[in-house]
Amino acid sequence: MTFPKKGTRSVAFINEQFLWRVRPRSTEGWPDAPDILIRNASGGALLIAKLNLAAYSTPAITPALIKRCIERAIEGGWLFREKGRNFELDAAGLAV
Repeated sequence: MTFPKKGTRSVAFINEQFLWRVRPRSTEGWPDAPDILIRNASGGALLIAKLNLAAYSTPAITPALIKRCIERAIEGGWLFREKGRNFELDAAGLAV
């Protein structure tokens, strides 16, 4: 999956730069469930953090949420420096 630089934001975590953007519509087609796409600034595997924001009244996608997603994905085995398959993360519980 291509990851365009336009429209991305940057966050620093564990001495690495990560680029992230919100994909407004999930692949399941739910308009209230955006995905967050995260990639190491120097390339590597893409992290797709799937949110279920319908459970929250005023969700906010903040750098703190992005860092929690990165941390949980690394714990789950995401090798962010290596090219390869996309890594999907169920991030519904992280958006609190």
